[in-house]
Amino acid sequence: MIEEDGKSMNIRNIIKRVIYFSRDSIDGISGLRFLRKNKGKDEKLLVLTDLIGDSVYGLSYVEEIKKKYSDKRIVVIGNEKYSKLIRSYNGIDRFVLLPGRQGRYLKIGAFLRCTWLSYIALKEDIINTDPYLYKDLRKKTNNDAFYLLKTQIFHIPEDSKISYHGIGSNTAQTVHDKKVAVINPYSISVKIIDFAIFELIAKVLRENNYKVYTNVVGNQEVIAGTEKLECDIYKLFDIASNSSLIVSARSGILDFLAPSGINMFIIYANTTREFYEMYHIDKWRCGGKYKEYFVENKIDKDDIMSEFIKFMKTNQ
Repeated sequence: MIEEDGKSMNIRNIIKRVIYFSRDSIDGISGLRFLRKNKGKDEKLLVLTDLIGDSVYGLSYVEEIKKKYSDKRIVVIGNEKYSKLIRSYNGIDRFVLLPGRQGRYLKIGAFLRCTWLSYIALKEDIINTDPYLYKDLRKKTNNDAFYLLKTQIFHIPEDSKISYHGIGSNTAQTVHDKKVAVINPYSISVKIIDFAIFELIAKVLRENNYKVYTNVVGNQEVIAGTEKLECDIYKLFDIASNSSLIVSARSGILDFLAPSGINMFIIYANTTREFYEMYHIDKWRCGGKYKEYFVENKIDKDDIMSEFIKFMKTNQ
């Protein structure tokens, strides 16, 4: 009976997956139709996901793309939530900014998840800019996101220069002291890490006279002994530009913050080595100091704390 029940469960799971992928493909086709309607004859579309890190990666070579395809108008399809960020890049001729996670953007999201549709669209100058979704190309490029984008997606020279956003430290500041650290325990990219790790790190920081904040959204829990920091990404960038350290689970917000020059201690837990290799933060080459700690199997608190203290003391 157990064996048969197991088989029944497997069959049900397979049916559910087939239905899910079928719906995703139908929605993806609808999304591609929308993109085709919004593309002019002499235009190249860069289609971004509705996540901050993926958006920054998707625009990482926009100026080099404009240089290589000077006869094309570069159009960016993105989330209106990141309007200020997207508009801060050079090399973009037109913007189509849509509400995220609803309506048309849901259809576009389905298109971005369908690799087979993305390959069809590439031939039409409609570019899915998320390198992680090209599984076969990841293998060909040793899981290097930047190299994959340059050589396989955008087809620009290997020595192309990275484009950085133009968000600057010019808004009203609430944090001025360089002896300031931000803890960012939440991430969409990886599962939640044991809060005890961040509590230990916060304790060490306070003992070393740091003012410590926890970056949160909505009802997210604040690390014990730290102050709540809840603000938009632009305010966060400004704070990072005037702080000395961020301790974080691997998150797309770090790619956005990299040009601030803040030092970063990053924990990769509950994720794959492939993901770790693909998204090394030091590839942005923005001047900050980085320590990227990959948890192979089980979290070793003592080892993480040893590495963190070493990093903190070296970069004070």
